[in-house]
Amino acid sequence: MAGHGDNSSSLLKEYVERIERVEAEKQDAAEDLKQLYCEVKANGFDNKIMRAVIKRRKLAREDRDETDYLIKTYESNIEGIKSENESDFDATIGDILA
Repeated sequence: MAGHGDNSSSLLKEYVERIERVEAEKQDAAEDLKQLYCEVKANGFDNKIMRAVIKRRKLAREDRDETDYLIKTYESNIEGIKSENESDFDATIGDILA
């Protein structure tokens, strides 16, 4: 950068100040979001579910449908395995809970 004159120095300073301003705004937004989730919880809503709903709303409709299909497929397969090994599963849970 040395030797590029005052223009480079002022441009560099401008970038640094802009980045600092955006970082401060980002921190403020994070604090606001934290407060909002506290309010959500205080009104009886589940933050984990709220975050999942927000995440899903960002997806395109076909992506949501594909995700739902795959989740149901996986759960269906797991349930099939569970019912085949149900006695082993119950014994393991009993050991864990004991």
